[in-house]
Amino acid sequence: MKYTDGYISSKLSEIGKTGLTAAPIEGVWMALPYQDININQQQCALIIKDVVFIVVVDRKSGEVKIVDDEMNISLVNSTLEQFCQCTIRWAKLSDAAEDISDKERKMIASELKKDLRILDKNAFAQENQLWPVAVEEFGYGI
Repeated sequence: MKYTDGYISSKLSEIGKTGLTAAPIEGVWMALPYQDININQQQCALIIKDVVFIVVVDRKSGEVKIVDDEMNISLVNSTLEQFCQCTIRWAKLSDAAEDISDKERKMIASELKKDLRILDKNAFAQENQLWPVAVEEFGYGI
């Protein structure tokens, strides 16, 4: 499948339709048309831009990657679809967990980690990838 602007936009809109207020990634979520960027000789669409990083979707494979200002690349999710599922799951729990105890928050973080690993085990291959860090920070209330 080729990840066109229209398809990427339709998938990302699923996150917006939830009305959730939290997201695990800071930065500006880009609008159509998505800027094409060449990352390791792969055509990618820029979907999120921050001062120190960008988030892209590989237009051929659908992999979602974060690229820092030194061109270090890290996998966020194996596919755009998994990225959307993980983001929605994380945001629902984050929105619901504003007034809970530290103990409850850590229990929820543990369950969230299990859930997200089931959705995309590759997103947890290294402890410094986005989702392991986001879940850990969630557990600490950050």
